[in-house]
Amino acid sequence: MAEVPGFDYDEEVPIPEFDFDEFEYDYLKTENNEVVVHTFTVKDEAVLGALEGIIPDYGTVSRFEMELIFIIDKAKEELRNMNMYITMLFQNLKIDMEMLMKINNFGSDVELEIPSKFTEAIAEYEKSKQEDSEPNDSEPVNYKDTEDGVVDYHNLSYHKKIVYDGLTDKLAVLRNRKIDIYDAETMELEIEINVGQYPKYIDADQGKLVIGYGTDQIDVYDLKTNSNLMTLKADAVFSELAIDAQIIIYADKDDVYFHNYLTGEKQKLTSLYNPLITLNRKEHLLYITETGLSSSELYYCNTQTGKIVFSTYFGPFRYVRDRIVFNGKYLLHEGKLFNRFDGIAVREGYLSSDYPKYGDFVPEKTIYENDKLSFVGSKENQNRIAVFDKQTEQFVYQISMDYDSVLEMKAGKFLALSQGKRYVAVIDVGKISADFKEEEKVHEEDEVLLSEDGKALLKTGIYSHSMAAISMF
Repeated sequence: MAEVPGFDYDEEVPIPEFDFDEFEYDYLKTENNEVVVHTFTVKDEAVLGALEGIIPDYGTVSRFEMELIFIIDKAKEELRNMNMYITMLFQNLKIDMEMLMKINNFGSDVELEIPSKFTEAIAEYEKSKQEDSEPNDSEPVNYKDTEDGVVDYHNLSYHKKIVYDGLTDKLAVLRNRKIDIYDAETMELEIEINVGQYPKYIDADQGKLVIGYGTDQIDVYDLKTNSNLMTLKADAVFSELAIDAQIIIYADKDDVYFHNYLTGEKQKLTSLYNPLITLNRKEHLLYITETGLSSSELYYCNTQTGKIVFSTYFGPFRYVRDRIVFNGKYLLHEGKLFNRFDGIAVREGYLSSDYPKYGDFVPEKTIYENDKLSFVGSKENQNRIAVFDKQTEQFVYQISMDYDSVLEMKAGKFLALSQGKRYVAVIDVGKISADFKEEEKVHEEDEVLLSEDGKALLKTGIYSHSMAAISMF
C-alpha cells in the first residue's frame, strides 16, 4: 500500500481490535520426505464475532470459514507456500475466495514474481485494446451448414451451460436469469423457464431437470410436462449439482450428498476438500476429485448407493485445480488418460490412440468416443473436430468448431458445444457412414431386479441391456 500526501492509512482504513488468542481452530499436521503441511481451520463462531468491527451488516453473514495452509520445506526449514481459503454465506449467497502464495526467496533483496497467468491475462487485455494489434493466427470457425447435411450450426446466443435429456430428446440451456428448453430434433425453442432468481447449476436425466441457485434450494422440473415437479431443501449450500436417474447429487466444499428425490433417502461422503464431480451415467459412476489441496484423491462412487468403490492417489503434495473430464471411455485428468473403472493411468496426454496423419490436422484431445467412432479435437488455434472411424482406423470427416465438448443424442446424432458458448453444431454421423448409426436406445425407468444369487441388480434407464451389481459396491 503506497500512501500519498493527505492520505492517512490508519484513519482511512481503521483496523478493528480483537484478540486472536480467543479464536478457536482445528489444527492438522501432515508431512512427507520433502515438506511439512500445517493446516489451521478457524471455526464459524470465532470469525463471526470478529466481523462485528469489520462489516456493519455482519449479522447477515450466517457462515464464515477460513482455512490457512502453511507448507514448510524440510531441508531448508523455510516457508514454501501459504494458502488461504474463505467461504462465506452472505444473505443466502455463497462466496468462495482463495489466495495462493508461493515463497520463492527470503532476504532484503527480494523481487515480487507475478504468476504468468496474470501477466498473460493483462497482455491479452492490452492487446485487445490496441487498434493496430497483430492479426490472429487462429483459423476462423466457419459456422456454415455443410452441403452434405452432416453438420448444422445453430446460434443459441451466449449461455452458461447446456445439458441434454435423452428420454425427452430436449436440451436445457442455462442463461443468466432463465433456462430455455429446446427440442433437440428441430432445435426449436419450446419454452422459457423463468425461475425468479439467478440459476447457477443445471443437469438433466430421464425427463427430469434439476436446478440450483447457489443456495440450499433444488428445483426438480419435469421436461415431459414442462412443469415444476418439486422443490427440495438440500442439506448444504452447494456448488456442484448432477442427477442420475432418481438420485440428485450435490457437493459443497467438504462433502458430497446423494439424495433420492423419490424416496427421500440420503447418503453422504464426508471429509473431502473442495470436491468437483463428473458423472458417468451409463455405468452409474461418479468421479470426484479434491482440488486446492496439497495432496489429492480421485474417488469412484456408485451413484445409486453413494458408496466409494475405488480411490487412487495422485501423488504427494500436488495441487489439483481442474475437473475430471469423461469422454465416454476414459477419464481425462492431470495430463493423462485414466481407466474409467479402476483409476489406472492408461496413457500420457489426452489422446486415446496414436492417430494417423490427416492432412494438416493436428490431434490434441479425444473429446468423445464410443465403440464405433471418436471425436478428436485439434490443437487450439486450428478450431477443428475430426471424426475417427475405429473400424477402418482412419479419419473420415472434419468439422469447423472452437470445441468444448461433444454430447451424444438420439438417432446417431451428436451435439458439439463451442468454447465461446454461443454456437452448437448438430452432427449426423449416419450421413457420414451407415456403420455409425446407433440402434435406438430404449429409455425406461430404472428398475431394481434380484438375481439368482440374491444380488440386487439395477436395470438402467439409459441402456436397457446394461446392469450394475449394487451389492458389489
